[in-house]
Amino acid sequence: MRKILHWLRRFSVYGAAALLVAGLLLRLTVRDRFDGFALVFYATPWALQMLAGVVCTIHWRKHRMASRAFFAAAIFCASVWAWTSFRLAPKDAGRAEFRVAYWNVARPGWRIDGVLQRAKSWQADLLGFGECKAGGPLQVKWNQQLAPKLITELHRQMMLVSAEHADLVEAGSLNKAGEYELRRVTLDGRRVLVLSVDFDGDPRQTRRAPFEQLYQIVKPHVNEPLIVMGDFNTPIDSVFFEKLRGQLQGAFETAGSGYAATWPMVAPIMSLDHVWLSKHFRVVRCEHRTSIYSDHRAVVVDLAWK
Repeated sequence: MRKILHWLRRFSVYGAAALLVAGLLLRLTVRDRFDGFALVFYATPWALQMLAGVVCTIHWRKHRMASRAFFAAAIFCASVWAWTSFRLAPKDAGRAEFRVAYWNVARPGWRIDGVLQRAKSWQADLLGFGECKAGGPLQVKWNQQLAPKLITELHRQMMLVSAEHADLVEAGSLNKAGEYELRRVTLDGRRVLVLSVDFDGDPRQTRRAPFEQLYQIVKPHVNEPLIVMGDFNTPIDSVFFEKLRGQLQGAFETAGSGYAATWPMVAPIMSLDHVWLSKHFRVVRCEHRTSIYSDHRAVVVDLAWK
């Protein structure tokens, strides 16, 4: 038994070292630009890289050069993680005029009462949900708790909650790696487009195809008031967000406050849930709200018109 534990420990440490080296090389060079390397990229967020460095440092503590190298790698990963994961909202952002929120509630079931109470507490003018499963017996609770707002059920267990009816513009597949639905709603007295998205979560699947489809959907509407919200199942430092940044502004990147990662609770290490906005909006503040009712944190955004 001792031999088995010994080999398991050695295997774990050498595996951590291999992931640390491979992850650092990818994150400092091509990231997930090439599909064959994407799985390693998704499996090595900076927080895990930091922990791998600490484990290797402790294991090789008697080997001075190796220990120092792994310790330096751990410090570097911790610095990048802290720099990219924590933000302070700008002090001069002005007054908010309305609020938008998105939350993947992870098929709540028995957690529905807590989910609805938490969502109501944000007093959002527009709410988007993922994995909400609102049909059947749960539908009554959704209607009761969120009234007088109107509930619009979308594809793939997504949902919009708005003051007025959400008119369908188009819907479809994100190149068979997710789904989207584009609706037109009234927000703070103006008509806006809301694009709800849900990307497949399989880390072995390339994000190239769904993002290319997303770009094509967004492009004709960048000069209109447009809100894109959903679970992208893609870390925010993916190369595929670069083109989207050229079209829209990320709410948390623009005026984020607090910790960026949204998944998995209770110790989130990846920012997978996002709200993106066209130039018509001014982001006053964006927070990722924590709760015990889902494995995703919610994205709550205070906005004003430009």
